Amino acid sequence: MVGFLEKFKVKTDIVSTSTKPMTHRFFGEICDVYKHIKEWAASPQFCLIRKDMIDKYDKYWGDLEKLNDFLYFAVILDPRFKFDFLQQAFKKLIKLKNPQKDPMLNSEVILKAKVLIRGLQQRFENFFYFYKSKFDNTDSSQNQTHGHEDVVVIDDENNFMGDLTVQTDYPSALMEMELTRYINEQLVKYNKDFDILLWWKQNASRYPIVSRMVKDILGLQISTVASEAAFSTSGQILDPYRTNLSANIVEALVCTQDWVRKSRKQIVDNIDEILKDDEVAKALEDAIKNGDGKGKQPINIHE
Repeated sequence: MVGFLEKFKVKTDIVSTSTKPMTHRFFGEICDVYKHIKEWAASPQFCLIRKDMIDKYDKYWGDLEKLNDFLYFAVILDPRFKFDFLQQAFKKLIKLKNPQKDPMLNSEVILKAKVLIRGLQQRFENFFYFYKSKFDNTDSSQNQTHGHEDVVVIDDENNFMGDLTVQTDYPSALMEMELTRYINEQLVKYNKDFDILLWWKQNASRYPIVSRMVKDILGLQISTVASEAAFSTSGQILDPYRTNLSANIVEALVCTQDWVRKSRKQIVDNIDEILKDDEVAKALEDAIKNGDGKGKQPINIHE
């Protein structure tokens, strides 16, 4: 049971993080969960719960055509994967979902995957045109051409992705110059510690419109953990004995606590004790009022 549940614990930790983008990884993670369930479903110990678990999975993520397009778009905007990974992933998922009693021919699997890719490609292109109409102020075709990276075989802790070979022989039908250049550029060499934000920061000048899409899509939260944590933190500050704090002061306390905890250097000895100090709260509120609500006045919390 521990071996079975460990995978879910790991996946929960991954998708719950709020300090770095996870949108581009979510599709691969839920695919790995499905593969994990299917593998353990063959075990006699899980014969009573496997159907319920697979039904629950299919309810949210089972229909590839009904999954939120932004999950796919995030994968496409990862320069290590793009459409190449999605095409291989679709083939593998179709095979996993295919009943063993009446298996599909390999040609049928490939055809079904191509249909999914073709529809996704059209929607992604339309999404690009939407951004182009809003932000295109220059001719992106004048940007310099790119170099080449190696195509790789993925080797990762993710079991679903671990045995997928990324191929680059998939022809793109997109005709827009900037988007075509990005899609047809060879995949970045796979690195587990790859920093997708840094890559797009360095390549934003080459793909000005696509990079705009990246800012919005990678900024999506795939979990409600961050939002729930914010309410939990504010609840610790605004307790039954301190319910007269204004909205501005609660916001200041919550943000200060978050910034201090995320800081690499220890700014104060005990931030929790300071935030519980009513005099500090009063000083912060007075500073906000004196600064016309902008909070620009310095605050001396050690008076």
